Amino acid sequence: MIVGSIILAAGIWCSSGTLCPYANTHWSPKILSPCNYLVNIDHGDFKETYYMIDGQDKSKWEMSIYLRRILYPLLAYPAMKSLGFEIGGFIVGAIINLLAFISFVFFLKKEMGEKAAIAGVVLLSLNPGVMYWVGLPYAQTLIVPCALWLTIIMFKLKATQNIYTSALWGLVMGVLFTGYDLMVYFTPACFFMFILEKKYKQIPFTIIAMLLPSFLVGLFFYKVYQIPWTNENTEVYPIILKSYFNVSNFKEWAVLIAKVPIFAINHFLFSGFIFLPIGFIATLILLIKNRSFIPLSVIEKSILTAIVLLFLFNEAAPSYSWAKWEMRGFWIARIYQPVFIVFVLYIARVYQTITILKIKKWMSIILIFIAIGNANIVFGQLVKSPISSYSYFLFYKQRGGYDMEMKNLNKYGARPLGVCN
Repeated sequence: MIVGSIILAAGIWCSSGTLCPYANTHWSPKILSPCNYLVNIDHGDFKETYYMIDGQDKSKWEMSIYLRRILYPLLAYPAMKSLGFEIGGFIVGAIINLLAFISFVFFLKKEMGEKAAIAGVVLLSLNPGVMYWVGLPYAQTLIVPCALWLTIIMFKLKATQNIYTSALWGLVMGVLFTGYDLMVYFTPACFFMFILEKKYKQIPFTIIAMLLPSFLVGLFFYKVYQIPWTNENTEVYPIILKSYFNVSNFKEWAVLIAKVPIFAINHFLFSGFIFLPIGFIATLILLIKNRSFIPLSVIEKSILTAIVLLFLFNEAAPSYSWAKWEMRGFWIARIYQPVFIVFVLYIARVYQTITILKIKKWMSIILIFIAIGNANIVFGQLVKSPISSYSYFLFYKQRGGYDMEMKNLNKYGARPLGVCN
């Protein structure tokens, strides 16, 4: 745990400054003086949430599309106020990610066993999904921590028979949903889990509790600040739904559906940064080949089902070209990032439960393979590794090319926060 925490902290620091992938994979990142650190082009929109919490004039922040992702800005506000938006926000984001890592590894040890916890350390301490976001003081830094905590809560929900306890856990999940848009994954996942576990009475209480915090946040903004319920980020999903009821060209739709399998392969590999998904497939092949297949657990099935259904909803939809952007195609594998939870849980569980010596040795090799691959992504930026550049770009194809990270690092230098130039 200590070694894993040190590695995670080092990876987080080496993903800050000019090394923030969310900034340096763009063809035209913003530059902050005096140290010439890089930030994403939407930096101003994220900072406007801080202005709102700080009580500044409404004209400075009312146009931001990130206001409802309020949890992280609230948690980080004291540090942002005292240390500055960028530095204070980065420190809080780093602490949250470290706490989530430690709590989830302890959870794996309690729920599955020590070997599963060791696998969790290997898989999570070098998680590029943390590093892509954590260097910048944005709401996305909560994606991985909240996904880990939401998964723990799903185990709590599975274990309880009490509808009031279930509703209380649902409320906690709802609070976490105000950090980032994880409701679309974990609310359906909990619904499927309850169905599989035949806990029908818990469904309405828990689901309503999950939805309540986001509803109250939206109501607050609407009533107090006259901020509309939807924005250009959220309105795309109703547009997709509407497209299913307004099909005008079935041949065009058939062409779009024919592309779904290749998009599925792309998103499977690149939403999890290549090495973890490959390790998951290798684990399945290893077990099947040795006639020791271990099926997915109820929670793993439920999360995976929710993500697959969201994928099909987005990718198999009829044309909706009138929208500002389409939530389909090779460019946005990042949408399905929470699938990493399924891979981590399954690999850790297999590593814990398998007793066949030959398979145990191969599982250790798979873990080492994932760790080395992820280390090349996370720390590869320091040496301008093409593996790092390609992996981050394939995760989210911002405007630019496969080598944008290397070009920006050559131009601005490879410097984490604290190293000024």
